[in-house]
Amino acid sequence: MVSDLMRTLELSLDQASNRVAFVVTEVPQTEDHLMSFLDGAIAAASRHRTPLVEIQLSMDRFTSFGDTYWHVPVTDSGKPDVVRLVFEPAPAMAAA
Repeated sequence: MVSDLMRTLELSLDQASNRVAFVVTEVPQTEDHLMSFLDGAIAAASRHRTPLVEIQLSMDRFTSFGDTYWHVPVTDSGKPDVVRLVFEPAPAMAAA
């Protein structure tokens, strides 16, 4: 499942020109799997120059998450089966 999510995420980020919200409704079952997915999302965001700027997940379900994951703010989605990732493309570099 995670590899399918990552392929879809990579395609979405590759085509992003504006803010992107990526909603996962088949959430990884364990915190370890979710962390692996989030690590992959952060790496993909870096590759595509579209930083991950917000994570929303169920704080009741994933109790070890605090206010941030790496540098990304984490908020409670209030929904146990939804993880929402928000990405913001980096501004285009000005021509020299």
